[in-house]
Amino acid sequence: MGGASPGNRRRNSVWSASIRTDNGAPFASNALGRLSTLSVWWVRLGIQPELIEPAHPEQNGRHERMHKTLKAETARPPRRTLAAQQRRFDWFRQRYNAERPHEALGQQLPASVYHASARPYPTRLLPIAYPGHYEVRRVSRNGGIRWGSRWVNVSHVLAELDVGFEEIDDGLWEVYFGPVWLGRLHETTCRIVDHLRAAGFSNDDISVLLPDKAGTRDFAVEKGTKAPEGALTGASTGGVVGGALGWLAGIGMLAIPGLGPFIAAGPIMAALSGAAVGATAGGVVGALIGMGIPEYEAKRYEGKLREGRILMSVHSETAEQTKCAKEIFERDGAEDIASTGEEGVKEDNRWTGRSRTSTC
Repeated sequence: MGGASPGNRRRNSVWSASIRTDNGAPFASNALGRLSTLSVWWVRLGIQPELIEPAHPEQNGRHERMHKTLKAETARPPRRTLAAQQRRFDWFRQRYNAERPHEALGQQLPASVYHASARPYPTRLLPIAYPGHYEVRRVSRNGGIRWGSRWVNVSHVLAELDVGFEEIDDGLWEVYFGPVWLGRLHETTCRIVDHLRAAGFSNDDISVLLPDKAGTRDFAVEKGTKAPEGALTGASTGGVVGGALGWLAGIGMLAIPGLGPFIAAGPIMAALSGAAVGATAGGVVGALIGMGIPEYEAKRYEGKLREGRILMSVHSETAEQTKCAKEIFERDGAEDIASTGEEGVKEDNRWTGRSRTSTC
């Protein structure tokens, strides 16, 4: 495939409708959608980036096979000077495309079956158009947008470009850059975390557990500063969780037996990843019981998680705090709110408290 790079654009370049690559630089990054400066430029040209799964080079086997031949004929051993190495690359390009028959092409030459793209190279890149029902926001130079009165961190690679928000449920938005899905914005979860923190609950008191099924990339709202890109990188998706959730303690990704991948923040993260709730025993029910939630309620919440709901919990020390948390949950649209007593041991001293849990 011929083409031009962002730093070397040629008007008569040719390109395909999609480009399949591995997950390394410069093709991908830890930003939302795994987008990099290069892949953002491709999207603006109308090219869809395709990333293979990490550690699966066989998904791009033809390209990997070309690399094997390239290295064998040009770089083993490497030439002594850059000029000599470039001459060897030039020789290889001519031989590979116009002289060497390819078994995969029925012993034809690549040059004999190649057809240039009929698409003209644009003289300038136009803004990406979104459907009329989308909310469109322009990403600022510092990588974020304003969503109502809140700050949403998106990505620096999308600075001064438009992203589209499609509402799929009340307060739940799918986020896109052109055809590339970036993630989901949970307004309700963000709002509850904001209001709990404003009411005086500490980051260590609040737990959030949300499914990460099918590569869901969920991100939230942040105030005062930007959550770093790459604050949380999924094992296969590279999705980033920032914003309000980024304020909470112990944010991370983990696999829960029988439920799949989840993103967790707060005390529940430690409970899920602790030895008592290991790879084979306990699961989310055991973690919730360990946090003081009765078994019957823990099982009910596990069912809600299986439905794709988000579990939130806040630890309160007094009846006044419990009442405050309940009012915030109710006002901000949480469902299935329950208040339970909890007991725990810290060193040799007993402590007691109340825990309020809900789903949204």
